[in-house]
Amino acid sequence: MKTFFRMVAGIFLLSILSACGGGGGSGGSSAFGTDSGTGSTLKTGKMDVTLFDSNANPTNVINNANGLIARARVYNNNGTPVAGVVVTFTIDNANIATLSPSSGSALTNQNGVAEIAIKAGNPGATTITANAIWTGFAAISAKASFSVGSLPDAVPFAVNFVSASPSNKSIVIKGAGGNGRTEIALLTFKVVDSNNVGIANKKVNFVARSSALVNLATTSATTDSNGNVVATVSSGTQPTSVIVSATVDGTSITTSSDTVAVTTGISTQDSFTLATEKTNVEGFDFAGITNQLTVFLADVNGGVVSNDAAVVFTTNSGAIVGDAGNSDTARCLIKNGSCSVIWRSQNPSLSLVTVIATTVTAAGNLSTSVSFTNSASWNPIIVGLPSSVTFASGSCTAKSFNVTISDRNGYQLPAGTALSFADTNNVTVTVSPSTISALNVKGTISTSHTLTFTPTDKCPPGTGTTNFQIETSNKVKQSYNIPVVYN
Repeated sequence: MKTFFRMVAGIFLLSILSACGGGGGSGGSSAFGTDSGTGSTLKTGKMDVTLFDSNANPTNVINNANGLIARARVYNNNGTPVAGVVVTFTIDNANIATLSPSSGSALTNQNGVAEIAIKAGNPGATTITANAIWTGFAAISAKASFSVGSLPDAVPFAVNFVSASPSNKSIVIKGAGGNGRTEIALLTFKVVDSNNVGIANKKVNFVARSSALVNLATTSATTDSNGNVVATVSSGTQPTSVIVSATVDGTSITTSSDTVAVTTGISTQDSFTLATEKTNVEGFDFAGITNQLTVFLADVNGGVVSNDAAVVFTTNSGAIVGDAGNSDTARCLIKNGSCSVIWRSQNPSLSLVTVIATTVTAAGNLSTSVSFTNSASWNPIIVGLPSSVTFASGSCTAKSFNVTISDRNGYQLPAGTALSFADTNNVTVTVSPSTISALNVKGTISTSHTLTFTPTDKCPPGTGTTNFQIETSNKVKQSYNIPVVYN
């Protein structure tokens, strides 16, 4: 009889709720549906589901006998909580967890909240779904995923190394930190049972092994609700590699982390190097001629420094285009211990270009420089070039002349300048060397060349001619006529 009255009361209550209507709907939707029975438009509300432990702490892991509480919140299309809505909960995998009450239904209170208990079954992961529908509104649903871990009496079976942060397993030497760099590594381990399910509240002891001093933030820690525990390692003042061993307290269950490198210190002045692609360019008379300059940085141990350190460049001639010529700055950012900029010829134009590179470290300012020749193209200075060559029948042998050549400012002619003879008749002429090489000379200099004139056989009286030609890399060509006379 009592059962009969309960059923009647339940039917009566549901009839009242249906008559009262209400609000709610699937979270985030603003669409409208149509009631197929009446043809009227249905409004769509919102609903969300959150999970809590027995202490009302948000979590999605069951690791004790108390299980979880699933809390569904229902709102109408205006965002107002709706009371008196029946929410039905279901769990995807009944082997992992069950609901209490087993009917899976609950009624929203004045705050639009309906709650139901989740009891643990077997370890694993699954999803709980909440569904609701009421007069004038379309059906809505929301989901939340959770997992069932080992219970408090679970026995540790193994401790596994899970991950390292940073992911490249490399931290910088103490004091060398900065943007994008860290002096701390976080090593995550997980204590699991024989089903590979994490076990909470287990003490794990840590030991660090390295060839130089490193620091462990703590020598032990307790696993979280997922069975995870983190060992924190901070660098010392010397480069080294470190491995952390994790042992479940009171057992022989142990494992080791991956190797973490402690490297990359502060840049030093002794290692600060600036190099040029070319020791000589033909830019004095031309704008837009380029030369790449590369800077190299290392720490006191010879290790390359961390990325993104900025190096700034200045020059007394021309201009600097930053980041290998790709940015509108006069700087570059270190990548793998080096970076480049492009020097460009333009006014002011000097024969000797000096570029200075500077950077700042925690230890102070660093500076280095390099110079290269900016050669002129026209009107070179030639010393020793004969105005004419005379052969006598009594001395019909080859004659050699040593000439020195520089640009009009006294510096070497552009590297790659070719020396030759053209329009030659009644004589044979050679020049050695015939090409001007790039010289790493920071100052005025002339290059030396030997011109050899070989007469025709037996030197018959008459004349000959030849033109000594100088052609630079930029195709600036200049010619000097040399008559030949046979007496």
